[in-house]
Amino acid sequence: MRINVPRVIMAIAVLVVVLLIGILIGMNIKKGGDHASEAKPVAMSSDRTWSFTGDSEEGGMIYDNYWNYVRASYIIIGDIPDCQLYKIAVGAPRNDYVRGNFYRDGDYELMAYHDNEGKIVSKTVVDLSSFQENIDFAALKKAGVYGVCLRTGFRGYGSGSLVEDDNFRTFYKDAKKAGLKIGVYFYSQAISEEEAVEEAEFVLDLLKGKKIDLPVAFDTEGVYDEDARGDALDVDQRTDCTIAFCERIKDAGYEPMIYSNRNWFAQNLDMSRLYNYKLWIAHYTDSTDFPYVYTGWQYTDSEVLPGSDTPIDASVWIE
Repeated sequence: MRINVPRVIMAIAVLVVVLLIGILIGMNIKKGGDHASEAKPVAMSSDRTWSFTGDSEEGGMIYDNYWNYVRASYIIIGDIPDCQLYKIAVGAPRNDYVRGNFYRDGDYELMAYHDNEGKIVSKTVVDLSSFQENIDFAALKKAGVYGVCLRTGFRGYGSGSLVEDDNFRTFYKDAKKAGLKIGVYFYSQAISEEEAVEEAEFVLDLLKGKKIDLPVAFDTEGVYDEDARGDALDVDQRTDCTIAFCERIKDAGYEPMIYSNRNWFAQNLDMSRLYNYKLWIAHYTDSTDFPYVYTGWQYTDSEVLPGSDTPIDASVWIE
């Protein structure tokens, strides 16, 4: 067997470069602070990444291997190479889902997770609120929907007042009649632990006399408006609010869950403190790279199904 010595040397060089880059990234994180809740990104730029690739095949190998190495330890936000890296929380369990086992099939081409033999091992859950009208829950179930997550209400991002969702009671009754599994969520704008507990109590009051099968989710996300009270929270404050809500829900005998989008989890929550709760992520793509263990993946906000006049949010649910 003939050995191509130049290619062996190049392969070794690629490995060395990748390791050196990893060390440099680690040094940058160290300088920025060890506390995961600071959520300080490492900023990347074309100057730092393209400079060692060149136009050669070997340069491309270095570039690809570098980003594969980065993905093992960081959540990448933005377009490569001009992006930011957020360290994956140490100790937080990572999911072992095979990304290639998520694909659409069936009569309505719903996204599902399959085992290695192609058998579906997930469920489809849709979430509904007063933004939807004229829902035929029996038709949704017939189309393959397993459960619904209903918005109980929200806190006004400007006023701070608690508001019940106009459709919650009707949707609950109709979903129950159709035999669908039911979970709920509350859109938070709490700016203190006390307000987060108040939101949990609001949800618990609405659940009196009702039976649900799926978790109670705390919906935390940005409004990006100068009057949005919740946008001003730092990572620790927002994480404190999240825990306060979840613990009150748990104390009442329900399963708490945290809902947000992929980037919000990385940038605005301390995941080293939240991994004991179920996670429900929003990431509108056909292949999410969210690293932590999650129960629900909201893969679209525009699923078209019988039973709804308008496109709806749909999630892959794995339990």
